[in-house]
Amino acid sequence: METRNRAQSPAADTSAAPVAAPMMGVRLDAPDDGSTATISLMGEIGWDVTVDEVDAALAAAKGVPVTVNIFSYGGDALAGLAIYQMLAAHDAPVTTNVLGVAASAGSVIAMAGNKRI
Repeated sequence: METRNRAQSPAADTSAAPVAAPMMGVRLDAPDDGSTATISLMGEIGWDVTVDEVDAALAAAKGVPVTVNIFSYGGDALAGLAIYQMLAAHDAPVTTNVLGVAASAGSVIAMAGNKRI
């Protein structure tokens, strides 16, 4: 009977492209032409997504419509309320878009959009 170790197994083929880990945290995509900016909030509110990071992203998108993509199981309630207030006070329209789950503090943030998807 032939035996193979793990290194010889077809399942252990390392020539395949690596799979990217999901992006956690806050990410801003702001086009130079002044069109809608996109802010992605991925992960735990207050930990992966901090108030300071969201504040910086909104400052960079000043006067520009923003779409906020949210994927979060929740987190710190006070951080969620602070982010809600920042989004509600943004000086241009805000659209919130839930990508799968926006629970607990994430659902509070989702309610900040002038338009919710």
